[in-house]
Amino acid sequence: TTSATAQVVCSATAIAPITYSLGGGATGAAISWDVDPVSITLDAATTTISGTAPTVTTSTTYTYTLTSTGGSCPDTATGTITVNPDGVITHDTAQGALDQTRCEGDAIDPIAFSLSGGATGATASGLPVGLTFDPVALIITGTPTAGITSVQTYNYTITTTGSGCASDDITGTITVNPDHELTVLSGSTSQQI
Repeated sequence: TTSATAQVVCSATAIAPITYSLGGGATGAAISWDVDPVSITLDAATTTISGTAPTVTTSTTYTYTLTSTGGSCPDTATGTITVNPDGVITHDTAQGALDQTRCEGDAIDPIAFSLSGGATGATASGLPVGLTFDPVALIITGTPTAGITSVQTYNYTITTTGSGCASDDITGTITVNPDHELTVLSGSTSQQI
């Protein structure tokens, strides 16, 4: 054979082709699967297993058995192809919106997320000072720090980690408006007449 007969690949990616040689009285081969991955097939002319791994949401192992044909004493060979899912992150719409506008010093509505597929964690980038992302609870909370003089827009990204395959991300925008200020230009604010 060429290439590994026990492969681990990511969801929806090509496997390394596996080619078997025929010997003895064998003139061909047939393949059977414990669970048919559909998009991975045997080319009978070259005795090569190839194709693209199916899209999965949980780690899935497909076991194949290759049986020689054309003679009275068949041989068998087995192998496995394990397909790992990509990381997936989703916004919990029952919590705060991804895009929020607040006045400086006002707390945001908490923004919550959930993970699936192969994701085991997440990281945040682009949050304004005063907001934090809890990587265990998967939630953004806090109050944008006061002290701005003009509208500030913060584009943030939450990205999955840990899948070993493709990551996923969600983006949002926090807009912070400065508090209005009134300043006395002339006269006294405390008069006695």
